[in-house]
Amino acid sequence: MTRTFVGCLLLVPTLALAGEQGGVLDTNYEVGAGYTKDRDSDSVDLSGTINLPLFGYVGSSAFVGGQTSQADSGSNQLDADNLGFGGSIYLRDFDLGKVGVSAAYTKTFFDSSSPAVPDDLKSYQYSAFGEYYIDRFTLGFQRTLVDVEDPVDDANSWTGSVAWYPEDNTKLLLSGSGMDSRDNYSVALSHQPDALGESTEVSLGYTSSPHDDTFNLSLSYYFGTQVPLIDRDRKYR
Repeated sequence: MTRTFVGCLLLVPTLALAGEQGGVLDTNYEVGAGYTKDRDSDSVDLSGTINLPLFGYVGSSAFVGGQTSQADSGSNQLDADNLGFGGSIYLRDFDLGKVGVSAAYTKTFFDSSSPAVPDDLKSYQYSAFGEYYIDRFTLGFQRTLVDVEDPVDDANSWTGSVAWYPEDNTKLLLSGSGMDSRDNYSVALSHQPDALGESTEVSLGYTSSPHDDTFNLSLSYYFGTQVPLIDRDRKYR
């Protein structure tokens, strides 16, 4: 984790000298809803995000969200509700990319038929991340430490991704991630329909993991910024 943060800091001078504009182009807000389904469970989530310019090349984001899920693994029924909030701060040049750090807090409440499951659980997540823009491609990375209170063990994960914009309002995202020797691979297709005035994004996703496959559908609405998806990702969030 330390080496990742050092790597981000080494890129800061490059970003600061690379272009004439950066950070977040203008304050903007978004709300989102999603549905996720795998073999034994399904979940629904809601979230809200604000993206803020700070100064120069520095931008920031803050979010709050919640999720409810139900899982059925034979004899054990598990319902979980969680609430979380967090934020990030980053350096970005609109023509080159960005590097930053983020932190989040989540509290999960459980209702289970198993006496081994606790009533609630707190976790803290710390990440370093970066993106590099090459024409219509974006290369991304993220290194994350998840600090979970006992009796659950802490976890470390990495993620690498490639996003391609075949047109300004369409994105194909391929990513791979690993956590404690377990690898996951994902593909997602996102689009902003012209009929909705570039204010709404619809995404379909699929993730393959060692023990299960997951499907996801999400919808995001953006207040006050009607811009192409490629500009939204690179200038507004």
